Amino acid sequence: MRPKRSIFRIMLDVVVYLGALLMLFGINSFLAGNTVPLYRAIAAGRETAVAIGLIVLYVAASAYIWRQYQDYQLSGKLVVAFVGVSFVIVMGISQVVTRVVRSSLTEDIGAALTIETGGLRNEVDLFFHEKAGQIQTLVLIDSFKEQLAERNASYSGSAADIQAEIEQLDEQWLVASDDDPLITQVTSANADINPLAFQLYDYLEAFPQQTELFITDRYGATVAATGRLSDYYQADEEWWQAAWNDGQGAIYISEPQYDASADIMAILIAVPIVSEEENEILGIARSTVDARGIFAILDRFQRGETGYAFLLNGAGEIIGDSAAENETSDAALSEAIRQQVLEQNVNTVIGLDEAGEETIFGSAPLHSEADAEEASSELNEQLAE
Repeated sequence: MRPKRSIFRIMLDVVVYLGALLMLFGINSFLAGNTVPLYRAIAAGRETAVAIGLIVLYVAASAYIWRQYQDYQLSGKLVVAFVGVSFVIVMGISQVVTRVVRSSLTEDIGAALTIETGGLRNEVDLFFHEKAGQIQTLVLIDSFKEQLAERNASYSGSAADIQAEIEQLDEQWLVASDDDPLITQVTSANADINPLAFQLYDYLEAFPQQTELFITDRYGATVAATGRLSDYYQADEEWWQAAWNDGQGAIYISEPQYDASADIMAILIAVPIVSEEENEILGIARSTVDARGIFAILDRFQRGETGYAFLLNGAGEIIGDSAAENETSDAALSEAIRQQVLEQNVNTVIGLDEAGEETIFGSAPLHSEADAEEASSELNEQLAE
C-alpha cells in the first residue's frame, strides 16, 4: 500500500494540471482569435508543433492526476474535485462572457460600417447624378434638338433602306483616314462645319472630367463627336440600346471600366435627347467620364489604422481601393468574401481574409437593378415631363 500524499503535494499536482489547462486555452485563443476551434487552427497549419505539444502536455497531466488520485487523502480528493469543478465553471463563464462581448462589439462595428458605407454609396450616387445632369443640361439646348430633328428628317426610304445606308457609312468609316470628309464632318471643332461638335468641344473644356462626348441620331449614326470613334454606327452598343429603351428613353450609367484610348478607368453615361413637342427621342448623347473622381471619394475614407474602402464591379473584381498604395487590401479581400458580398447583398460580412485574420466588411450595393432605377429616377422623371 502506497502512502497517502500530503496536501502540499496534492496542491502542487493541481497547479501543474491547471497550468497545462491554461496553456491549452491560451494557445487556442492565440491561434484562433477565440473564434475558431483549435482543430481548425491546426488544420490550417498554424503553429502545429506547438499546438500538438500542448495537447500532449494536457493529456499527460490528466493521466498523472488520475493515477495519483487514488493515493490522495479524503481532504485532498475534495480539494481536487472542488478546484476542478470551479475551474470548469470559471472557464465556461469566461468563454460565454467573451463571446457575448465579442458579439456585441461586432454588431456595433458592423452597424457603424453599414452607416459609413451607406454614406460612401450616397457620395458615389451623387457623383453619377452630377455627371448625368451635366450631360442632360447640354442636350436640353434647343439648337441640339433642332439640328438632330433636321438630321433625322434627311433620311429617305424605308427603315431597311436607312439601316443599309448607315451600315455602308460605317464600313467607310472603319477604313477612312483622319482627314477624310466623312471623319472631319463629324469631329471638326469648326462651328461652320459642325455646330454640334463645336458645342461639344466647348462643353469638354468646361467639364474636364468628361473626357469624350458624342451625339447620335435616332437611328444610331454618329452626328458629332469630340474625337474619332472606332465605329460610326452605335445602335448595336449596349449603352445605346439601354438609353434608347425601346423608344421610351432612360439614363444609362456603366460600371467603371478601362478606357484604352485615354488610359484611365472610365464610366460611360448615355442620355436620350427628347423632343418635348413630339414626345419622341431625337438621339442619344454619350459621355466618357474619368472614374478617378469616384476613387477620390474612396481615398477620403479612413477608419482607425487598418480600415479602408474598396469598390467591386459586378464580377467581384476590385476596381477601386483606398489602400492600394499600401498593398494591403487586395491581398486581404478573399474571393469568398467578394462572392458573399455580391451574392447575398448583405450589409456586413465577417470572415477570414487571405492571411487567415478575421475581418469585418461593411458593404452597400451600387446599381443593382433596383438601385439603378432609384439612382436615375430623378433624371428620368425630368425626361418624361
